[in-house]
Amino acid sequence: MSGIKSLLDTEFNPGFGSFRFDGRFTGESFADFLLGLPGNFDRSLARPAVARRIWEYGAFAQDDWRVSPNLNISFGLRWDHFTAPYDKNRLYYNFDLATGKIVVPNQFALDRVNPVFNTNLIPVVLGSSLGYPEKLRSASSRYLPRFGFAYRPLGTSSLVVRGGFGIYNGALRFAGLQFAGPFTASESFVNQLVSSAPLYSWPNPFPAAAGRSPTAATGDSVSRDFRPEYTQTWNLSVEKEVLKNWGIRATYMGNQSHQFPIAFDANTPLVSTQPFAQARRPYPAFQTITRIENGGNDRYNALQLVFHHPYRNGFYFELGYTEQRGWTDVGGGGPTGFQRESGPQAGIVLDYAYDRAREKGRMGVWPDHDLLMNWAYELPFGPKKRFLSTTTSPGKWLLARIVGGWSATGTFNWHSGYFFTPRYTGFDPGNINQFSGRPDVVPGCQVYTGAPKGDTAEYFNRSCFKIPASGTLGNAGVNSLVSPGQWMLNLSPFKEVSIPRWEGAKLRIGANISNILNHAPYGPPSGLITTPAGARLTNYIFTRRGTEGQGQRNMIVMASINF
Repeated sequence: MSGIKSLLDTEFNPGFGSFRFDGRFTGESFADFLLGLPGNFDRSLARPAVARRIWEYGAFAQDDWRVSPNLNISFGLRWDHFTAPYDKNRLYYNFDLATGKIVVPNQFALDRVNPVFNTNLIPVVLGSSLGYPEKLRSASSRYLPRFGFAYRPLGTSSLVVRGGFGIYNGALRFAGLQFAGPFTASESFVNQLVSSAPLYSWPNPFPAAAGRSPTAATGDSVSRDFRPEYTQTWNLSVEKEVLKNWGIRATYMGNQSHQFPIAFDANTPLVSTQPFAQARRPYPAFQTITRIENGGNDRYNALQLVFHHPYRNGFYFELGYTEQRGWTDVGGGGPTGFQRESGPQAGIVLDYAYDRAREKGRMGVWPDHDLLMNWAYELPFGPKKRFLSTTTSPGKWLLARIVGGWSATGTFNWHSGYFFTPRYTGFDPGNINQFSGRPDVVPGCQVYTGAPKGDTAEYFNRSCFKIPASGTLGNAGVNSLVSPGQWMLNLSPFKEVSIPRWEGAKLRIGANISNILNHAPYGPPSGLITTPAGARLTNYIFTRRGTEGQGQRNMIVMASINF
């Protein structure tokens, strides 16, 4: 049994004001400054420090059962309990979509609503009056089973079957905890002459009484049942020794995540041919209302084949091939647009929340085919090696010192192309105040131009897509285009030389050379159809593992003394 209390304190900087002098009183900005007569100015009314708190509890039990000499089974069960996050200073809030009201946890918070906040336009009430729990969010618990086995059908290690299944929680910590809202606000003032005297002037330009802001506000709303996502994982592998010190492994692996956080603008009007207007929003008193809730899902399945040789006699080799598919319903993921980010506030933002089916598509970060080769090799020359281990003639002694002590490691990676999404900017065809999105597909059009790979020619035909008609959203799918495949070869040669009269000491010199053949690793276009650059391949690969992302050939020479 274990318990964790997470703490995160943040100080709010007080707002001392921002003043702008435009010469409206004297005709010269600097003269207005010298007289202390700002043209317009504003200030932020900050709240006390935020002291985030959350308790997490967990218990785990596991056992291993040796059913027979050839069969082992392990099984376990974990229980996690997440309390609702809160601010120790009791100043946090939520927005209730059903009533259009802001809810706060208690009377203490209600009494500390900023006087500038327009409660006439946006009511602030106790959460208990609308059925909210004390911390405005519900606690959550979940049971997470795990199971695994290893079986030797022939009774020897030459053939082994392994498998496992488990469910795992995500970790949200303070996601969705809101602490600004009605507790902090800003005021803006415009100066003018009234009865030949300025309305505001230094040294005390701000009025004693705070006014209420008449403008529309932004806000956030989080589901009262918001909880961590959970992921199911499973795998089954068969390992077989095919030659001495050579083996092959075939693995099927899969996972699927459920109810991971998504965010969308709950104040988006419905798609319409009517021009956008503030009055068409569900909550006209607000601008954007970022709604955070569970509901995202994705899945991944892969078949992996590995041919390997463990490190023996100075040689290691592994060749692996993976065929994989990844799908999601939150707009994909990957190097361009509409990608799943690390947290709900970061932008798992749906294109149009009223039609979740539009968000389904391939995950851009997982190409269909992936080949990876790793190796390490020590040349068999020199002392304690197969050849030239002992030398009697000066010539052989010199030859052993030249060709001996060399080793090299390397990687080669090839994979098919990444998926990316066609998109546009600068238009609002749905009349929902959203000036970007996915275009319509022109039927029968040849999408890929066939131009030579590079960053100067357009990789896909932008005329195969068009801006959607008024009152509609585009029908192009998420990650419906694919970029060219990519490959990269890296090599690291090294030589070790014994240092005379220093027992066991060696000088090691060598280099790490990435992209040794200087192959141009072009990545997917941005997909933006409204500019030619959006259809061109990028000249820097999207990094998915350490063997990618180096760009052009790069060599680092190094030396070290080991003793």
